[in-house]
Amino acid sequence: MNSTVPENQPEVAIVGERARVRGSFKSEGTLIVEGEFDGSIQCPRLVVLEGGRVDGFVEVRDAEIWGMIGGFARVFRMVCRRTARVVGCVMVQSAALEPGVVLEGAIVFEKPEGDGDEKEESREREPWFFEEESPSGN
Repeated sequence: MNSTVPENQPEVAIVGERARVRGSFKSEGTLIVEGEFDGSIQCPRLVVLEGGRVDGFVEVRDAEIWGMIGGFARVFRMVCRRTARVVGCVMVQSAALEPGVVLEGAIVFEKPEGDGDEKEESREREPWFFEEESPSGN
């Protein structure tokens, strides 16, 4: 597919402030939600801006929430800013919540996979649909 975006630059998709989207979104880039999204999202990075709303099933590596996220989410690393509202269940391995976040549901911390041996260095487990590439592309 032809594109004006260089191959090494991640894609960014935006749901505008007055937009309402229903359906499924899957990408190798970032989704920024200023409006409303109802459905499923699978991508490396999700940003829900203040006034933005996401409801449904979300599976992302990194999420920064300023607005509302509801339903069920599986997030590797999540940051909820002071204006965030979390409704439903979010499963995370790492989370930071600023004072002022409204939580109406649960944040469940998943334990990184391993055999429980404390001597072994703990590794965080990426969501199944991400395969990390080294910066050199190898």
